[in-house]
Amino acid sequence: MKEISKFSKKDAEMFGPYEEKLEEIVSLISPYIDSEPSLNLRNLAGSFFSARKSMKSSLPELYHLLSAPAATILDQYFESDILKGTLASDAVIGANQGPYSANSSYVLIHHVMGEVLEKGVWAYVEGGMGSISTYLAHLARKRGATIALNSIVDKIITDPTSKKVLGVKLSDGQEII
Repeated sequence: MKEISKFSKKDAEMFGPYEEKLEEIVSLISPYIDSEPSLNLRNLAGSFFSARKSMKSSLPELYHLLSAPAATILDQYFESDILKGTLASDAVIGANQGPYSANSSYVLIHHVMGEVLEKGVWAYVEGGMGSISTYLAHLARKRGATIALNSIVDKIITDPTSKKVLGVKLSDGQEII
């Protein structure tokens, strides 16, 4: 807070409430990010309304915080362009958008959810994000998978009895089983 107050005392006072608001939203949506999607609307609604009881925010405020441009949210809390610019970087990094783009506030919140070794900590993959795909392809091939690049799947081939997927038929007629 001491460093923030060098630019604005008001911003130093608002930083705590800002972080609390982000944490509130993170605690509400994090369980859904890491769980299997539920098609049972009754269960989904029930768990949402249970979590909703602990919220201080109204539903319109929650919607606004998840869908507005990050700049709008930051303007509600802070006056210093230096602090807003610093915080806005979380809303734009890796998102191919600016802080005035719709929904960029979700990217800001998403970065608060990050966990590498602890909450709010992110890391870079050695060799870039493409190295993850390369390594996954290596592991898949090592286990017998066939990977067809730049191919269009025409049909998914299934066992008529078990309905299990056996392979694919590509648009050029090649079958990969």
